[in-house]
Amino acid sequence: MRDNRAFVVTGLGAAILDAEMSVKTKCKVSRMSRKILWEEASEEMRNDPDIMWIMDATVLGQGKKYCFRQYTKEEKEELRKYQQQRLLDEFDYILNKYGWEYAEGFYNARKHRFEEYNIEVNLKIPHCKYNKDNQCDMTCVFFNGRCCYVD
Repeated sequence: MRDNRAFVVTGLGAAILDAEMSVKTKCKVSRMSRKILWEEASEEMRNDPDIMWIMDATVLGQGKKYCFRQYTKEEKEELRKYQQQRLLDEFDYILNKYGWEYAEGFYNARKHRFEEYNIEVNLKIPHCKYNKDNQCDMTCVFFNGRCCYVD
């Protein structure tokens, strides 16, 4: 009998997977708008060894050959904004659905991406607001001998 535990995602991993699948952040830059068909390409592009041409495998032998052009500066900036917003949306999703512990875990797991996109997240999260039982605890950043969080 096979051991399928390697395929089960639980805890923080499950929360991150749920956020990645559920968050619907829109990106204005479409990959398909960068698609250049072989027939439309210049002779210079066709002979350039640095361009990778892809064969569409819809029907063997009858597919279309294409490549993708480079992103413009404006598209790169738009993609950067999209990645920033997506990361924040995923953090907020996990915080609201799974609580502060998983949100902090997500931040720590993706800390390099938060730093790469210069995103500062306030990790001073009120535990009472994001716990299932809405109770304050002594590990909360607002607990200094007594709870001082005011909504």
